[in-house]
Amino acid sequence: MPPQNNLKNQISNQNKPETKIPSIRTLKTDISETQKKKEDSLSDIYQKQQEKRTTTPSPETRKNSIKKILIWGGGVLLFISLSFSLFFFLNKKETIIQIEEPQKPEALLVSKEEITLTLKDKKELEQKITELTDKNYTKVGFVYLPILKNDNYLTSKEFLNFIESKAPTILKTFLKDTFFLGLLTTQESSPLLIFEINKGMYSNVFSGMLRWEKDMSQDLNFILNGEIKTKPIVFKDKIIQNQNTRIIEENGEIVLLYTIFNKNYLIITGDTKTLEAVINQIALF
Repeated sequence: MPPQNNLKNQISNQNKPETKIPSIRTLKTDISETQKKKEDSLSDIYQKQQEKRTTTPSPETRKNSIKKILIWGGGVLLFISLSFSLFFFLNKKETIIQIEEPQKPEALLVSKEEITLTLKDKKELEQKITELTDKNYTKVGFVYLPILKNDNYLTSKEFLNFIESKAPTILKTFLKDTFFLGLLTTQESSPLLIFEINKGMYSNVFSGMLRWEKDMSQDLNFILNGEIKTKPIVFKDKIIQNQNTRIIEENGEIVLLYTIFNKNYLIITGDTKTLEAVINQIALF
């Protein structure tokens, strides 16, 4: 073959691309390729596997977590239920106390002082009235003395029964529940009683008072302004403060009197000044 042809063949062979022989795949080559593609090292792969193991909770860990949640939730619910129970219990207890508290009746007169008398019987009442009338007062005015017995304030009818009076039924029937037992405090304090009369029942009440006169001084001995020695006891008529008044006198001194003012108020006391003071105040209202 001529040398020119050999030269052409060499040039032609140089211009042809080289054919690469495929390499044999091994474990080493696979790891190497994986490292190149993901740009991770073996240590990175190991670390990621460990992280997966730690972040993924085991079934036992999940079970414990659920138990803790249930325990905490139950505790919160128990606390809330106990709080509500205590709240309603305290409110109920407070309501019961309020219901059981007796309501003090309003005073029929404007009073400078109120003293509740907790009594068992008439004897205690007499002793208490004596103590209060003997006391020295610096101001003139009325003292209201509501009576409390067995945790209840007495009504007018209950009071008349409490002092074991012989007041007739026709009198007690037509009195309102409200009454005033008190004192007028002056240099010589004087006890008094005021009863309200049901509307239109003046004549019945006055008739009842006439029947009661024979026993009144004994039933109301804690109001008397002195001792009654004259027998038999007789009431007389007298005009006081323009009112028809029934009085008992002893040695020319009034010891007990009563009148019905404005057909609405039965006033019983032991002296004229107290009656006048009561009428003057009631007349203002």
